[in-house]
Order: sequence, then C-alpha cells, then structure tokens
Amino acid sequence: MPSPAVNLILRNPFDKEAAEFCSRSGATDRRAISDFVRGIKALGLWNSMVCWPMRSAQNAGGVSPTDTTVHSLGGLGTYPGTRVNGPVWGADGIVFDGTNDYIQTTQSETLSHTLFAVFAPTGSGAVECVFGSLGYAQSTQQVATLSGTNEGAVSYASQNALHGSMLAGQHMLVCQWDTVGDTVKSSRSGGAVVSSAWTGGITDNKQTIGAAIGTNGDSGPNYFAGTVAMAGVIKGLNIGSSGNLYALYKATLGQGLSLP
Repeated sequence: MPSPAVNLILRNPFDKEAAEFCSRSGATDRRAISDFVRGIKALGLWNSMVCWPMRSAQNAGGVSPTDTTVHSLGGLGTYPGTRVNGPVWGADGIVFDGTNDYIQTTQSETLSHTLFAVFAPTGSGAVECVFGSLGYAQSTQQVATLSGTNEGAVSYASQNALHGSMLAGQHMLVCQWDTVGDTVKSSRSGGAVVSSAWTGGITDNKQTIGAAIGTNGDSGPNYFAGTVAMAGVIKGLNIGSSGNLYALYKATLGQGLSLP
C-alpha cells in the first residue's frame, strides 16, 4: 500500500524585505532586523516608513566600517545616508562628536509626519539636534518638552527637528507634526503623549524635512553629541500608537541597549 503524500510548507525564517536590506547593507543582525520588519508590517506602517538602523551590526558598519553609506530600511522608499566629517560606527549606534559631524540623507517629507529616534546623549547643550533638516535658518520656537527637561521636540519656523540633551541613558523619542490645529505631539520611550500648539502657525511649504541626523541646519547648526541607534520618518502615524513602536523596537533592534 503506497504511503500517503505529505505536503510540507516551509516558511522562510527571514522576511524578504529584511533579507534584501541585509544583502544591500551587509548587516549581520538578520534575525532582529527581520523581526522588526515583520512587526512594522503587522502595525501597518511598512509602506509609510523609512528608517536608518545605525548599530554597526544592523547596517554597513559591521562589515565596512570605513564606508560612508548609511543604508535605509522601509517601504516608503530607498534613501541612503552619507556620513559627513566622520561620525563613527559603534555597537550601540553611530557616535557623533557634537562638533561638526552628521549624516545627510536623500529623504524629504512635508507635514503631516512623525519623526522618531533612539539616542543616548553625552552633551549638555540646550539644543542638540538628533534628527532634523539642512538648509534652514532656525528661530527660537520650542514645543512639546517632556518631563521638565530640555529634551523634546523642537519645531522651528522653517524646520522640524528632534533634539536631546541633559538626559542620562538611552531613549526613544517619537514626535508627530500635524497641520490640523497646528499641533505637535510627542512621547518618550513609550510614555505619556505630550501635546502642544505651534503658536506661530505651520505651513507645508516651509515644513520640509531634508533629513539630517546629528544636526539641524547649516545656519547656526546644533550638532548632537552622543550615540544614535536609529532614526526614522513615518507618514501619518497616530501618536497614540507610539508605545507599540517603542515596544517593537525594544524587543528587536533595541535588544541590549538598556532602554527604559
């Protein structure tokens, strides 16, 4: 009597977009990257997100530490970044000296959008930009500060940016800019959402992110001192879901960073 047929369905252990990113960048932390991508897809954010993982094993730093390219990950598009003036790959992220180094990407986005970054500052300046835009002069408007510190979302008259200083340890900051009601909402490391009005008024033609990591502009730039493990842009994230993004990052790409 013939043996019954057995149909095997073998599931690829790695997400195909994650595998493509690892092939393109040389990243070796394949499991964490695949789990992160699958989680982002489960949250419905893949096609509206681009990010730059910057721990050396999660990008080119693990195999090509002298390569200036910082590869992007996400369905919003492919936007490679370039390390300028020598920020250094490290196990916990790219290390910035706070003097003149940064990463210039080819991505740009207008409102409404959300910026997020995972970072550990070493400086103590009032404004040290983790993730912002180049080419715009800054004004002095500051909104959505968190927990009475100097860390939060900074929205300038001609640009949006995240900045972090005077904090101990590693944090994820998520900030959402919305043209409806001219508001900025932010959350740190999965915590409570802080909402602030932008009293100067937001206009789409001025609020364009020409994304730079580690600085905010070429007119009186505020350089970041410390380590950035991840930075990214999402179109249309509900800030109320930022806790899910934080939990996903902490369980995947952020393992070992001692995030709160």
